Amino acid sequence: MKRVWIGGGFVSDKEEPSDVDGCWDDLPGPVDVSKLDNVFLDTRPPRERMKSKYGVDFLIARRRLQDPEAQGGTVLDFFQKDSNGNAKGVLLIEG
Repeated sequence: MKRVWIGGGFVSDKEEPSDVDGCWDDLPGPVDVSKLDNVFLDTRPPRERMKSKYGVDFLIARRRLQDPEAQGGTVLDFFQKDSNGNAKGVLLIEG
């Protein structure tokens, strides 16, 4: 089963959100990353190439995030916390 988590302004109470953040799970079998645009594999901030090309911050959920605020955690861990480290809601799509 593939999973996608959506966060950012898209799932906030903002009337006009300016961004979409998300991550996706490549389990149970890995996605052939050689077929992905390299911008989706670069976890180094600020990920401007991905944002300017696709308008999203969208990474593989189980990868370690290189943002200092992530403290070595995974992308999924990071996307489920606000800037104060509190749990926040995200939209989960399974299929």
